[in-house]
Amino acid sequence: MFGQSADRPTVIEIGDPEQTGYILQLYRSFDVDVDSLEKLGPYLILSPKQGEQGLIWFTHNLIRMYDPKEYVRGRGSHLLTYPLHCIRHFQTIYFSDGTTSTRVPAQILELTEPTENCHYHMGIELPSGWVFSYKHEKFVCCSTKIRITPDMLQPVEAAE
Repeated sequence: MFGQSADRPTVIEIGDPEQTGYILQLYRSFDVDVDSLEKLGPYLILSPKQGEQGLIWFTHNLIRMYDPKEYVRGRGSHLLTYPLHCIRHFQTIYFSDGTTSTRVPAQILELTEPTENCHYHMGIELPSGWVFSYKHEKFVCCSTKIRITPDMLQPVEAAE
């Protein structure tokens, strides 16, 4: 009937906090002579010493305001796609109609600092040496050297 709201399902249980592995896809475009990069066996080494503010900055697949790959595409000759292994923290909420949803546990929200560089964002915990930036876009920044394989780095025009 008009004006009456439908019965909403009620929460019947909130599960314990859980965590699972999560791969955050990172993107960075930059000008590079691949032959000049430091090498360690089959890996190429990227150092934050050459980066802005002593960090390597990346966009990532959690950004929804724009296409994170497209954002970096015009910023250099090569596109790096880097799979960062992280931890996703969540709790499952069970409703009376049998549906479920997830939320970020309160303990993780308390560790999330939106205006500073932080290891947590949207329930994702980054490894040591990595932070979500203080910026609105929450870029991911790295303060340690990283190893990449040559197939992670492609000329921008080949990465279409």
